[in-house]
Amino acid sequence: ETKQAAAVDPVDIDAIQQAAADNGAIINTILTTHNHWDHSGGNLKLLKAVSTIDRVYGGIGDDVPGCTHEVGDGDAFTIGTNTAVKVLFTPCHSPGHVCYHVDDAHVFTGDT
Repeated sequence: ETKQAAAVDPVDIDAIQQAAADNGAIINTILTTHNHWDHSGGNLKLLKAVSTIDRVYGGIGDDVPGCTHEVGDGDAFTIGTNTAVKVLFTPCHSPGHVCYHVDDAHVFTGDT
């Protein structure tokens, strides 16, 4: 187990950092479903506070703060070596809104 983790739609960075510490997790990724403040508002603060974060995902053309990897429908990547993430393009709530389907078991939907 790598203990590498992602923060999804980080707004309350104190709570996110506490949850990571409580679970011995190392946050290296931010998954952002869309650019509205209540989903992406903590991206830049979390990036500044957590030096292990090296990837920020967001939907193509959605102008996600701090985004390093724009993703679209069908894109896939891993968090650590074990956690598979598949992207679903769901452009209703915002033009670049995406959902993250994790390990074929969980879906982070944002506001979709």
